[in-house]
Amino acid sequence: MPCTFQVVTNLSVPALRGCDFLDADVHAILPSDQAVRWRDGTASAIVRGSDDQLDRRASASRVLKVAYKTQLAPRSATLAWVRTPWGGLGQVFGSCRLMTMHRATVANGVFAILPDIAFPVVISSFGDWEVLLRPKTAVGRV
Repeated sequence: MPCTFQVVTNLSVPALRGCDFLDADVHAILPSDQAVRWRDGTASAIVRGSDDQLDRRASASRVLKVAYKTQLAPRSATLAWVRTPWGGLGQVFGSCRLMTMHRATVANGVFAILPDIAFPVVISSFGDWEVLLRPKTAVGRV
């Protein structure tokens, strides 16, 4: 099956997140079923974020916040550590506010998330200026 790739020059992180995990553990990602099928034959649902029917408190627990001070160079991608109180297999999305305030976004992806344990995501900056993200800045949601 053909795949679409985007080439990013001057990427500040020399890694493609998740490839080892996908190669080792995932048999298929099934967007139409909103599930991941594992190599052992089991499947897990992909949580799709705030479009789900969730109460306000549960939705607030799915916010991704920066774990450590992170500096974004102009027009570049940076690895940032984030955390959320929610745990499970979830699909990560960038926040609209991050784009409107800083012209930056979090790369969408599926992650196995442990509650309150920091994990890395790629944040891309599209602006012509440096951005400093302080700890606990909301950058996305699960």
